[in-house]
Parts: sequence; C-alpha cells; structure tokens
Amino acid sequence: MSLHIDFIYASEQRSASLVSLKFVVRLIVMLIPVVALLFGSIAYFQTRQVKIQLKAVEAHWKTIEPVYLEATQLETDLASIRAIKKEMDGWRNLRLEWAKPLAAVRETVPETVQFTSLRFEENMKIEGTVPVYHGELIIQGRARGTAPRIDVEQLQSNLLEHAHLVDIIHDVVIPPGSFQADPDRDAEREHRIFSLRIPLIPRRFQ
Repeated sequence: MSLHIDFIYASEQRSASLVSLKFVVRLIVMLIPVVALLFGSIAYFQTRQVKIQLKAVEAHWKTIEPVYLEATQLETDLASIRAIKKEMDGWRNLRLEWAKPLAAVRETVPETVQFTSLRFEENMKIEGTVPVYHGELIIQGRARGTAPRIDVEQLQSNLLEHAHLVDIIHDVVIPPGSFQADPDRDAEREHRIFSLRIPLIPRRFQ
C-alpha cells in the first residue's frame, strides 16, 4: 500500500508558470496609463504640427489672396472681352465689302448696255436662333445694240462667272416681262430696257 503525504498547505502551493496571473494583471494595469499617455502625446504633437502647418498656409494665403482675386477678375474680364470680340467678328462677317463686287459688275457690262438704276435690298431673318442676312442686287438698264437680248444674256453670264462674284452671287434672273421696248423717244426700234435681279448667297451670323 502506498501512502502520499502533503507537507504544505494548498494556499502555499505555487504555480509552475514563471509569471503569475496577478503579475500580468498588475503589469497590464500599469501599462494602460503609459500607453494612453503615449498615444495622447503623439496625438497632441500631431495636432500641434497640423495647427502650425495650418497657420503657415493661412499666412501664405493672405499674401497670395489679392493676386489670386486679381487673376480671377482678369480671367473673367478676358472671357467677357473674347465673347464680345466673337460677336463683333460674327457681325463683321455679315458685312459685304462692296468695292470688288461693284468693280466686277462694271467690268461685266457690254458696251451696248447702260445701267439706269442699281440698288441693293437686304433683310435679316432668324433661322432657328441664328441671324441670316438675305440680300438682292437689282439692276435696271438699257440695251441699245442690234441684238439687245443677246447682250443682256451675255451680261447675265458675265455676272455669274466673274471671279469676284461667284462666291457671293446665288443667281442672276431676268424677271418675266422685264425685257421690253425702250420707251425713250430717242430709242430705236430694236432697243430694249431690262431688269436683273441678283439674289446673293445668304450670310449666316457666326
């Protein structure tokens, strides 16, 4: 029969672990304030650094704000000027330079033809939202050659083909009934009066 005898009380028995639970608890309790203090210090210094950087940025902004506001105003003014220029260019594109076209008309007139009237009519129409100018040149004259109809038709052809007119003239029309005997008392039997209507190519505002 074996006999086992304990010579120490249960309260005196120790754990086989090198670190006791009580020590661990005490260590954790001691470390919590240290860790909290450490993180608090880090947060404080980071906050302080951010405040310093913010003050530096605010100070820098105060120095550049007037320049920025001036640049913004200049940009706004420039945009306004460009818009005005664009509109002025659009209106300028609508205007016809009449020097070359009128010189071209003069060059196309046969020797047997004489103009008695030359006028220009123009009107503006809104197509969608865009202004479009429609113009028409109206010519009245006399043909006093021996073949007045041929002379007028030659004038009609000359106008349509002239280099300074092909880009602005849409057509050259002899209206029905406009080719008649010349009522002038000095006119000969074959002499005629005539009219030409010359619609121009519409000019769109751009």
